[in-house]
Amino acid sequence: MEIIKVRKGEKEMEVALGIKGLVSEGKEVREALERLEPELILMGISPEEAEGLQAFVNDPFEIEMSDFELIYGTLLLKFGEVEMPPPIFTQTVLYARDHNVPIVGIDVDEETFGQHYDQEYSVSQMVGYITKKRKLKKKNFNLETPQDFVMHWKYEIEKTRAMNNMERLREEAIVSNLESEFLKGDQKRIFAIIEYEFNEAVREKINSI
Repeated sequence: MEIIKVRKGEKEMEVALGIKGLVSEGKEVREALERLEPELILMGISPEEAEGLQAFVNDPFEIEMSDFELIYGTLLLKFGEVEMPPPIFTQTVLYARDHNVPIVGIDVDEETFGQHYDQEYSVSQMVGYITKKRKLKKKNFNLETPQDFVMHWKYEIEKTRAMNNMERLREEAIVSNLESEFLKGDQKRIFAIIEYEFNEAVREKINSI
């Protein structure tokens, strides 16, 4: 996990860039939260997912995973124990619950995501989506670190136009909301947890705050 720190006046924010799925990353997130003791937590998931994850933590239920999530998780096992939902998010929710800290999901909301999904996935793009799954199952990701794997996975996923456009939608929402949530309100210590694959856009946005 990598942490980027930003300050503006009396306000400070730590942005953790974590590997989705790795148990070890969840432990690092919890340690960072305990150290910072934030007054507000931002999560790189949708507002609806944030609500659902809080419900899951309070009363666990069976989680259905997509084919891509299953392939990703299997490949990620090379780098350590893997859990779903991602520990970087479940550990964050557990901390927030135990310390009564508000959570804000800063990814694109599900209604907007659904509208764009319907526009992007024509019949031809769905064929590309299915073909991409088959290729990923067979691909040898011979990489040394989980960070390298995640970025290479992102590169492969975004070769499909529709998936690339959907990732751009998410990226724009995350970095825009990260900035606006940091600048508004009177909380002086803010913690954000975002998937590592968005690290380049996050760094660029933080440098402009």
